[in-house]
Amino acid sequence: MVAAFLGPAVLVYEILNYNEDPEKSTISYGVGLSFALFTTEFSKAFLISLLWALNLRTAVRLKGAFSSVAFQKVISLRVHSGISMGEMIGVLTNDGHKLFEAVLFGSFVLSTPVLFIVCIVYACYILGYTALTGVCTYLIFIPVQFGLAKLINKFKWKTILITDSRVRTMNEILNSIKLIKMYAWEDSFEKKITGFRKNEKKELRKVSYVQNANTSITSIIPTLATILTFIVHTSLSLKLNTTDAFTTIAIFNSLRFCLGLMPMSAKVLAEAAVSLKRLRKILLIQNPEPYLIQRKDSDSAVVMKNATLSWNKPANQPDSLPIISVNGEKGHKVEETCQNGTSETLPTLRNISFTLPKGNLLGICGNVGSGKTSLISSILEQVGSSFCLICSLFSFTIPASS
Repeated sequence: MVAAFLGPAVLVYEILNYNEDPEKSTISYGVGLSFALFTTEFSKAFLISLLWALNLRTAVRLKGAFSSVAFQKVISLRVHSGISMGEMIGVLTNDGHKLFEAVLFGSFVLSTPVLFIVCIVYACYILGYTALTGVCTYLIFIPVQFGLAKLINKFKWKTILITDSRVRTMNEILNSIKLIKMYAWEDSFEKKITGFRKNEKKELRKVSYVQNANTSITSIIPTLATILTFIVHTSLSLKLNTTDAFTTIAIFNSLRFCLGLMPMSAKVLAEAAVSLKRLRKILLIQNPEPYLIQRKDSDSAVVMKNATLSWNKPANQPDSLPIISVNGEKGHKVEETCQNGTSETLPTLRNISFTLPKGNLLGICGNVGSGKTSLISSILEQVGSSFCLICSLFSFTIPASS
């Protein structure tokens, strides 16, 4: 950024002054200015290449770390409560690239204000107070660009919600495709998916419109700032020579690159913040605390006594419940009791007791919603992400050889 400012602004100004009256200085001074201009341009090209190289390396590392953490967490989960399938797929597939772009372009948010302040001071030194006209033009459009970036983020978030709904609905359709085919419900579900796609396309079109408007404003600002500055300067009957005019144009053009990347930098940083929130939501999902005891010396495959099961943890329930190990008639038992009395959360199953001998088949029958799936999930340690026992005695044994 320093090289991008020194070359067009300071050195070009000195070269133009030398060109107007070369007799006041020596030839070596002019040659030195030429080499200095070459050095600044070479440094700008070299350092910008180094900048992209460092940003790309860091971005690739961060994307790999993000994807690795997300995949490891998803693989370790026994339950996916509290997060939709579409949101989970979005974290695993798209959010890593959002952080990649944030690292790649986000650093310009730090360098742009510094360069902007330096250019303001030097433009006022060269042209006078009328240079503040162009500065004010930039200052007017910068909040507009940030507002457009915020609007883009809003439309992006709506698109993510619609995409989550579409992916979740599509997953349900694929899981129930036999039933849909049997009842000939293809047309109604096709219309539903088509509606999701139309809404998603509508939001993406809004994002494209705003991004194009933001890009157009970025390319217009330097030219508009220069024209307005010269109009105000000449209308006040102030002197404007060739050196001051070209230097002012060079100063405003040196801001084009940074201010052109500023909206993109703000956009990718906002998207990365959303991606980190989604990853945080996944990382905070807790697996049910292990409550199965495996016994090798047991004649039964599964033993459950007086179990009361719930999918939700009460509000006044502590995160960790005391575990007391005792020896019972049919092996090692685990007893857990709630300490805070009764709870408003109603248990899914109450006082469940059964014994399944090895090699036998046990059938579970009941009405819809009676708790058949909850019972099987409890055997698999999948009773919600906040499994607890509500004011009851729970004894559960699974032999290791079963």
